[in-house]
Amino acid sequence: MKVIAKFDNLKSISDERLLARLEKYINMPDGELNLEIGREYTVYGIVFWDNSPLFYLCDSEMDEFPTPFFAEFFDISDDRLSRFWRLETYDNGVGQISSALVFPEWAANHFFYERLLDGHAEEIELFLKYRKLMDREFRPFENREDQLRSMVSDALLYSWDPIGISEYPVARDEYDSYVGGVCNHLMNGACIEQLFQHLWIIETETMGLGGDKEHTKDFAKKLYRLFNSE
Repeated sequence: MKVIAKFDNLKSISDERLLARLEKYINMPDGELNLEIGREYTVYGIVFWDNSPLFYLCDSEMDEFPTPFFAEFFDISDDRLSRFWRLETYDNGVGQISSALVFPEWAANHFFYERLLDGHAEEIELFLKYRKLMDREFRPFENREDQLRSMVSDALLYSWDPIGISEYPVARDEYDSYVGGVCNHLMNGACIEQLFQHLWIIETETMGLGGDKEHTKDFAKKLYRLFNSE
């Protein structure tokens, strides 16, 4: 999900009812928000508070944790939800049920964000991993080759997956070293059998697995058809 900032100061909000509600939670005497009008941001998580979504995003490449901002500060430029998000509901401690769309480790631990703010290394490493994945997930394609690489990367993980790690988002890049070779075969007009042989060598020789020949043959057919249907 990506959003574009439309405010950088609370005082520029003309809707008095909206401003009054936001000021209950935002204590900034000068009204300054750490946002740049017109800039597009990637949303790394959404937590719902007071019937309004809070978008968690980063201002700098150096940020080790995301900062929450109310959804009213933005226009949505890409409304796709991240494939890494999970829906979680929990008691927010004040007698209310809150909900969130965040990555699994965050969803499973209600203290994850607090630990992230406190600088715990494990939580920082996890967040930076997911940040990289979501940045890549929502980056614009510059050309057809970039689009193909993204398609092949997804296919290797979610359809082929000989190791069986697709359910673990932090292993998202496990097969990325094979993407280039598969793309070259596709762009050079490889047939189904050639694709299968390439994948089978990776599976049984490079990875050293016993291999599932029928599954890999079926995947080669699907990959060939997907590429040639475009």
